[in-house]
Amino acid sequence: AWDTPGADGKIFANTTRPDDRSFWLRTRTKQPLSNFLGFPIDKSVNRYTGILDAEEFGGITVYQGRGVGGGSLVNGGMAVTPRR
Repeated sequence: AWDTPGADGKIFANTTRPDDRSFWLRTRTKQPLSNFLGFPIDKSVNRYTGILDAEEFGGITVYQGRGVGGGSLVNGGMAVTPRR
């Protein structure tokens, strides 16, 4: 259930310590930046119906909120502006 805390006592995971609740049916996270100073940032997670999905479309990654609430669940206060 969405109102049941995880092992860390929190309802949602965060970006620095993602877990099963993070991504939609993935076994690995898909961060906007995949490595930092040569070290990989993406982490393995158990396949679960988390709140964020990422899909590739024509060379860009589109992040989408999943679940009841959709984008409100993952709103980062940003707008993507296409090149054309």
